[in-house]
Amino acid sequence: MMELVSVIVPAYNVESKIRRCLTSLCKQNYSCLEIIVIDDGSTDGTAEEVRKAAKQDARIRFITQKNKGVAAARNKGLEEARGAYIAFCDGDDYVSPDYIGKLMEHRGKQDADWVISGFCKVLGKNRYMFSEPYEGLVVSQKARELFLKEWYKNQYIPTVWGKLYRGEILRKDEITFPENLEHGEDTIFNIRYVSQCKRIDFVKEPLYFYEESGQSLTSKSHKDIWEKQLAIFKEFRQMIKQGAYSEACATLFFARGILLALNHASEKQWSAKEWERLCNIMRVNPYFSACEIQRKEMDGFARIVIALLEKRRYGWIKMLYRIKRFGHGYLQKVYYMFQR
Repeated sequence: MMELVSVIVPAYNVESKIRRCLTSLCKQNYSCLEIIVIDDGSTDGTAEEVRKAAKQDARIRFITQKNKGVAAARNKGLEEARGAYIAFCDGDDYVSPDYIGKLMEHRGKQDADWVISGFCKVLGKNRYMFSEPYEGLVVSQKARELFLKEWYKNQYIPTVWGKLYRGEILRKDEITFPENLEHGEDTIFNIRYVSQCKRIDFVKEPLYFYEESGQSLTSKSHKDIWEKQLAIFKEFRQMIKQGAYSEACATLFFARGILLALNHASEKQWSAKEWERLCNIMRVNPYFSACEIQRKEMDGFARIVIALLEKRRYGWIKMLYRIKRFGHGYLQKVYYMFQR
C-alpha cells in the first residue's frame, strides 16, 4: 500500500514559475500525493495560476494567507499536511518525475528518517548538477558528527527542499520553522530534525531543480546578518545541551556563521567603518576562541579568515573577500563544469 506524501509549496509572486512547479509535481510517478500550496500574500497572478492548476488536479490544495514570510507559509503547510511523509518544493523550482518515488524508495530500503537527494542548479539556460550530497548511510552518533562537519561545508544540506521527512517525528517533537527570523529558518528546522533522526540516507541522482533567479523566498537581503547567524548558533548550542551534538560541531557552525556574515557584508559593499565594526563584534564573542582549537577541521579559506580575525587584520580580510567576490563568477562557471 502506498503511503501518502504531503508536498508543501510556499509561493510568493511566482506567477511565471508556479505552473511549471505544479506540473512537475502532478507528473510524479509516485501518485499518492497531496500538494499543499500556500500563497503568502502574492500581489501578482500567482493565486490565479494555482487555482487553474487545482481545477485540473484534485490533489492540489490551495491556501492563501497575508504576507508573513516563508517560515509562516511552511508552518501553515505543516498544520494542513496529512501525509506520513513530508517534502518541500519552492514555488519557483521544479522536480524530476521520479523525485518523490526515488526518495520513498530509499526511505523504504533503509527505514530512513531523512532522505536527501542530489540537485541541479539552474542559472538561465544552464544546468549544473550536484549529485552525491554525502557518502554513506548515517546510523550512529559518530556518523552524525561526520555528517554535520560536512554540513558545515555544504550550502545545500541546510535547505529543506530536495529532502523527505518523516511526519511522525515532525508532529511528535513539534518541529516547526521559527517565524521571528528573516534568515536561517530552514537551518534551524533541520538542526532540530536531525537531532531526532536515527537513520539518514542519500540519493545520488539530482532530482530537484533549484533556479537561482534572485527572486526566491530564500534570497532576500538581510540587515543585522551577524545577529541572525548567532540565532542559528544559539539553537545549535541548545541541541548540544540535549546531547545531540558535540562542542566541535558547534564551533564549526560558529565559524560558518562568521564566513556567511562576512560574505554578506562584502556583497553589500559595506563601508570600512561598518566592516571593522562587524569584525570586532565577531572577534570579541566569547566563543571565538574555540575556533582556534577547531581550525584544522575547517577548509583553507575559513582557516585564513579566522587567523586574520584573531590578528585584527580586518583590511586584509576585506581584500580577500573582494577578490573572492570579483572572481566568483568565473570560478563558479569552472567549478560547475567539473560538477557535470
